[in-house]
Amino acid sequence: MTQNEFITKTETFSSPYRWSSSRDTAVFFHEVMKHRRIVGRRCAQCNRVIIPPSGFCEFCFAESGDFVVVGNGGYVTAMAKKGDHSLALIKLDGAGTSLLHIVKERGTEKACVGSYVRAEFADQPRGNILDFTFYPSERTPGDDGYPLIITPEEPPKELTELKGELKIVYNHSYGIYGKFYEGLKEGRIFAVRCSVCKKVFLPPRPFCSLCFADTEKEWGGISDTGYVKSFTEVRIPFVGQPTEPPYIYALIVLDGADSEFHHRVAGIAEKDVFIGMRVRAVWRAQRTGSVHDISFFERY
Repeated sequence: MTQNEFITKTETFSSPYRWSSSRDTAVFFHEVMKHRRIVGRRCAQCNRVIIPPSGFCEFCFAESGDFVVVGNGGYVTAMAKKGDHSLALIKLDGAGTSLLHIVKERGTEKACVGSYVRAEFADQPRGNILDFTFYPSERTPGDDGYPLIITPEEPPKELTELKGELKIVYNHSYGIYGKFYEGLKEGRIFAVRCSVCKKVFLPPRPFCSLCFADTEKEWGGISDTGYVKSFTEVRIPFVGQPTEPPYIYALIVLDGADSEFHHRVAGIAEKDVFIGMRVRAVWRAQRTGSVHDISFFERY
């Protein structure tokens, strides 16, 4: 492995998350999934029916009242065409606002502004806005009589609390640290020495943090043993942790270094760790050129 191979490395940052869809949104999707119908909420003040349902009226800002069922069909009030489908604003029967959704063509039937379209529901709904799609249709007498007041069932938790994962792939530049990571892959620890005050720094850095002189020219290997300068017990989980809490995180001064190396101490209870305790690195059998090639530090 050459130092040039450690100039850059592709990493993936992954962060799980949860977000609340609100009860109004959850009721909307639950009614679509279970009853194959579209619901909104009627404003308690101006009497408009808001689609999709919202906790307040977007016109008079009053609190929303009853949940109501609107028709599955309505007139296109505006649209933008793309390929065999269009993105359209649809004024459903009984609604006071337009719903933004997809309108697809079927054979020679095409939609335009003023066309009547009707929702067709997916055979296997998944709880999202694509559980139904609109197609050109004819209005029938059965489309009258909306909106209808309902008392909706409480939606399941999976619709009120949605889970996701954010993934970001990026290239990380090692800069001058290539030799440091190359050494870790080989089971060795490299540090840099200040060209003026001769202090040894780990992790490596391009200049001395004490006298600001250059450090890039003097590299050397140091021991993987040292002592604990400070420590804490981590009990709260967060993204990017090396292991599940609780665990001991310490500032370790390795023999031959003048700065601290941040890493984990394991194999010992927190109550038995003390300042000045001697420790040594426990290396992983399979190493990749990462600080995690050192699994942890143990007392010796």
